[in-house]
Amino acid sequence: MRLFKKSEHQLEEEMLENGRHVNPFQNHVDSITGAFRYCLKSFRVRVFLLIVVIAWVPFLLLNEYIANESRTIQIEQKVSELQYQVRTLSRQMSRADYLSNVETPAVNSALNAEIGLLSDLYDGRILVIGDSFRIVKDTYSTDTDKYNISSKVLSCFREGENTVYDYYRDGSYAEFTVPVYDQALKNIKGVMVVSTSMKDIEDMVAGQKKRYQIIEVAVCILLSVIAFFSSGWLLRPFKSLEDNLNRANQGDMRPISVPDCLETERIAAVYNESLLRLKHLDESRQEFVSNVSHELKTPITSIRILADSLISMGEAPVELYQEFMTDISNEIDRESRIIDDLLEMVKLDRTNAELTVQRVNMNELMESVLKRLKGTAEKRNIVVTLECMRPVVADVDELKFTRLITNLVENAIKYNKDNGSVAVSLNADQTYFYVKIVDTGVGIPEDEVGKIFERFYRVDKARSRETGGTGLGLAICKNIVQLHHGMIRVSSDYGVGSTFVVRVPLVYIP
Repeated sequence: MRLFKKSEHQLEEEMLENGRHVNPFQNHVDSITGAFRYCLKSFRVRVFLLIVVIAWVPFLLLNEYIANESRTIQIEQKVSELQYQVRTLSRQMSRADYLSNVETPAVNSALNAEIGLLSDLYDGRILVIGDSFRIVKDTYSTDTDKYNISSKVLSCFREGENTVYDYYRDGSYAEFTVPVYDQALKNIKGVMVVSTSMKDIEDMVAGQKKRYQIIEVAVCILLSVIAFFSSGWLLRPFKSLEDNLNRANQGDMRPISVPDCLETERIAAVYNESLLRLKHLDESRQEFVSNVSHELKTPITSIRILADSLISMGEAPVELYQEFMTDISNEIDRESRIIDDLLEMVKLDRTNAELTVQRVNMNELMESVLKRLKGTAEKRNIVVTLECMRPVVADVDELKFTRLITNLVENAIKYNKDNGSVAVSLNADQTYFYVKIVDTGVGIPEDEVGKIFERFYRVDKARSRETGGTGLGLAICKNIVQLHHGMIRVSSDYGVGSTFVVRVPLVYIP
């Protein structure tokens, strides 16, 4: 008995595979993700989300902007009031020569009291700094007699009234400086450094934000409800369109009409146009099946009649038997030609029909085709001529293109008059080559020119059967030209003759 050990890589893969199958959490996440993706496929969900975003985002941004603007305005207002009070105090200190009488408390007691009151009123701190950068007054009484040579103080000594104002959001306080002049108001004797707490404003703004948030939730809920019903109202025409299409899917093939909005009108118009084309295609197919049945049945019926006639005649002359058998053989040939043409049509109708494209000398191909048909034309004394304007080499499927030219020239001979003529010409420009076939035949009535490329369509049904036509030749010609990305046109003067023109690109581009 042999034991086979699994490699570590195989065990690892097996464990991962088992984990994928037995992990319920992952399966739950996958199901939620799938449901979310499915919901996003809904056009109504997308419209709903779009309306919500367009409505919510400006509202939320506006509320945030209002809160920030409110904070800024109140801070600026508080700082402006405090600056006014401090400048007033600074002028009083200049008149009282406060900095020169620092050591005389009786003189400065009133100003010190006012400084303390202002500091308490605005929940701040005031430092009075002399020209030697020594702190002569601190409302907190912690830095008195210390020195302060900060950049703000130095700047205030240099620039005077150009005070510096800073707001520290993290510390929730504002700070600025105010110069103190001498009695003559000429020289700066000192600087007042004032800081004030902004906690009251921050608390007030935080309270406003909470109230705004309550309003935001209410408004967002209202906007969501409006967006929900608005999205349904906007997509109501498409729901009507869906109902109409479902009705059509159940067999009601009447044209639909959804005039609610321009887009649904366009969709309905395209659908109705497609419906008409499908009906026409269905009718064409039914007519084609009917024609195929009739065309295949006609030779069989003739063969059956001829065979029954032979059986009922008993002993008949050999010549009569030979005549009947010749007719039967002709009918079998005709049946075979119909089947061959039908098979050719099926091959050409396939969307993936392939061409064996190669570089072909069109002059030689045309000469070869006309040479084979020369005998048929001579039987009725019809002159067939070929005029090649220039040498032409093109990318074509040689077999199919030979079939195309053969059908067109053969028709020009069959439906011509005795002693008539068929003129074939070949020409080219830089992009296309042209084959033109002009006959002096019976022509085609004007009202039937557009139908001659339809399958089994015959201008003169009696004469077509006499000449052995199946009614598929021109339909095959049109398919071959289209496979080569070309175009075929016909013009005819009834009783005078017809002209067929084929235009095909010199270079075939798949």
